[in-house]
Amino acid sequence: MSISNKVLERVAKVEGKDPAEIDEPLFEVVDPDALDAIFESGEGGPDRDAGMVDFEYLGYRVRVTAGGDVLLRERPEV
Repeated sequence: MSISNKVLERVAKVEGKDPAEIDEPLFEVVDPDALDAIFESGEGGPDRDAGMVDFEYLGYRVRVTAGGDVLLRERPEV
């Protein structure tokens, strides 16, 4: 499963929804293809096993790690 799909599934689960029911498309905050490609290991290339990407989506601070973890933290109201 791609990282971008993991993000959608994780957010949907926390929201108690099906991923198809999420109103805001992920591509409005981050390029899903680029997100998937960041940690992909290329054939004959280096393993991409370090690093992380943070962004905000649907009121959550989302952190995606090279290990494939998707962590959510609620964004505080300002």
